[in-house]
Amino acid sequence: ATKKTKENLENSFSRIIKKTNFVNNGTKIFKDWYIDGRLYLYAPLTKDKKEIDKIRFLDPLKLTLVHERISKNKGQSESKYIYRYKPNYSILTHDYEQGIEIPAEDVIFVPSGLRNADGIWLSYLNKAVRPINLLKLLENSLVIHRFVRSPERWVFRIDVSNMNRKRAKSYINKLRNQYRSRFAINAVTGDFTAENTTLAMQENIYIPKTESGNGGHEIDTIGGGSSFGDIDDILYYRDEVSMALNLPERTDQDSSIVFGGRSEEISRAEYKWFRFIKWLRGYFNQMFLKLMKRDLIARKAMSEEDFDEIKDGIRFVYENDSIYEESKKMAKIAMKLESLRDYVELADEWYGEEWIRKNLLGETEEEIKKNMKHREEWKKKNKDSGGY
Repeated sequence: ATKKTKENLENSFSRIIKKTNFVNNGTKIFKDWYIDGRLYLYAPLTKDKKEIDKIRFLDPLKLTLVHERISKNKGQSESKYIYRYKPNYSILTHDYEQGIEIPAEDVIFVPSGLRNADGIWLSYLNKAVRPINLLKLLENSLVIHRFVRSPERWVFRIDVSNMNRKRAKSYINKLRNQYRSRFAINAVTGDFTAENTTLAMQENIYIPKTESGNGGHEIDTIGGGSSFGDIDDILYYRDEVSMALNLPERTDQDSSIVFGGRSEEISRAEYKWFRFIKWLRGYFNQMFLKLMKRDLIARKAMSEEDFDEIKDGIRFVYENDSIYEESKKMAKIAMKLESLRDYVELADEWYGEEWIRKNLLGETEEEIKKNMKHREEWKKKNKDSGGY
């Protein structure tokens, strides 16, 4: 691309960043796109059709695409969007309130890149809905189970001797009501009271005892639950959620962060996650490309054919962690210098300096010419002083 073309692209990108307020709202814009699986932007032109007037983000749930036939014979149709900013559904008419009509060319659609078999654009969170719901169900069930099974209870074996069934049952109920106490707190007044009429699962158990050789009552103990540490099913569904979200696997070293030149300690799962983020950026960048195309064409800085020809060569650079990037850069330089020290004599004898720079140091053609020229200048400069 020419210098003028690069300047037009940079200026257009700066205008898009300013109109979308991407510096302050970039995280929210990406989050909405990731959750909804699609993004709609309203980008109309000014009255003189020379530039984009404003850029607004539309709610996908309130937007409907409508195709209207304008020619019955030729079958031509016109597309437009209807934005219902105040949905008012009527049970009697089964119809929505008429919204605002927006020309289709004024709406920028940015899909997620993920579609189902019916051609509907989906969110990347869609496949994690089922394991997340199951994980919540298991966690709630575990809490209830622990509250119910954790306390120890007593088993009273009441000696009813030779009483008949009706009399024995009445005798047991009398003792149970006499010794049972269940404390409760009134959530409204805060009063602390003892309830003797409500039976709970945590309360003691009374069992009649007959034909006892030594007579008398007996009291046994039912221990509380002891298998509460078994949460393998919860850990399984937690891993299912991570896999559905393409998150890296959890390890025991997640709490430790290493700085200072150990970029090789990054696991394969973390590298796979970084690749997934780069893949997402490629689809999200379509927002900038479509807005820039509309802006450049409106300003007559570039034709549609020219932009389509160069759009595949446009690259967007995102900021990364400066500490990690610096560590990775230094590790890469150290690796190249180590290879150069080990193989420079053999490679120089068999292949030459240009091959060494291209294959061992990984320099481009421009860097090779620039660095070789710099080396020749350095040799001339230090020749008289006894340098190389």
